[in-house]
Amino acid sequence: MFPLSLCSHTQSLRATCLNQLVKTFSTSTSAKDSSLRTLRLITTLNPARIHADCRIDISSTTRTTIEVMDNMRGGGTLSHNKFVITYQTERPSSSELTKLRFPDRTGGFLYYHSPHNLPPSAGELRFRVSDSSFQQGQDLLIKNARPWRIPMYGLVDPPADLVGLRDQLLHEKLIAVDQLDACRRILQSTEMPWYAYTIHSFEQPWLLPLDQDINLWIVNNGTARLLRAQTFYKLRWDAAPPLRPLSGLLLVRFERSTVKLARKQRQVLVLRILDVIKPIDVHPDARGKYHMPQPGTLVPRSVDASMKGRPWYFDFDLNMKSPNAQALRLLCGHVPTPSLGSPSNSMEMKALTHQHIPEVLS
Repeated sequence: MFPLSLCSHTQSLRATCLNQLVKTFSTSTSAKDSSLRTLRLITTLNPARIHADCRIDISSTTRTTIEVMDNMRGGGTLSHNKFVITYQTERPSSSELTKLRFPDRTGGFLYYHSPHNLPPSAGELRFRVSDSSFQQGQDLLIKNARPWRIPMYGLVDPPADLVGLRDQLLHEKLIAVDQLDACRRILQSTEMPWYAYTIHSFEQPWLLPLDQDINLWIVNNGTARLLRAQTFYKLRWDAAPPLRPLSGLLLVRFERSTVKLARKQRQVLVLRILDVIKPIDVHPDARGKYHMPQPGTLVPRSVDASMKGRPWYFDFDLNMKSPNAQALRLLCGHVPTPSLGSPSNSMEMKALTHQHIPEVLS
């Protein structure tokens, strides 16, 4: 038997050598691919345990192998898992998918993001871009300005490249088998794809693209429903295909409100703009004047200036049996009806009382 001090020294020396080795090691079989296929060594995916040595650089790669060597308890079982990450694929004018490289200056930290006050199924792997510490970084974005991610749903029955990621997250107790089983039941009982954008609570902010249709999965109580709609920002309702005059990305949130229609108080849902995530641009072929979305205001039904920013809303009474009503009821739960003095019932909602506007999410 070797002395304990010698074993510890050997482990430390091996880790040091590995760290030096992966700086230049490439898994490619030719010099041509040396910048596209690389190996990176880290020790954890837990943001609470990340340190400076966990920083890796994946700039300009299309396929990066991550190796995790983690002895969590100093003497416990050594974790040794590998998995592969890619940046993004897109389909240009041709029918073939193209793999995009990670952007230049993509150095930082891989970590598992578990949002507070949301169920475990909202967790996802992310990459924090930073030249220094994890706390000072910002999440890597893909081309549509959303965070790069691998959600938990993608680990239910993972492809071979992601089996090691699932095993590492289980090893670090960042996810659990029963949580994966719950995700599996949702995927099997619905048509929700593993990569879907989801929200889980009424108060949860979500990203609204101005130039794309809305396909938002609402997950709650062990099931999921799809909220589907064409963007409210079309230039003309009768256009085919519709011309969307604005592009950009908004951070929005549902709010419950009431409005007086036909002498009755009606419960409606509105959307509050919290922030502009991606700057708003006007389509070069667009004509006319537009109502530009602003943080703090309600999402308008149309951006045409003639509509004067009249808010979009969803009327539960008029659309009781629609699929979108089922999805939104799943989201709302027991959200209390606001009093008539709540912010959404002030001057912003007065336009709704003068003319009934059919809801867009039908």
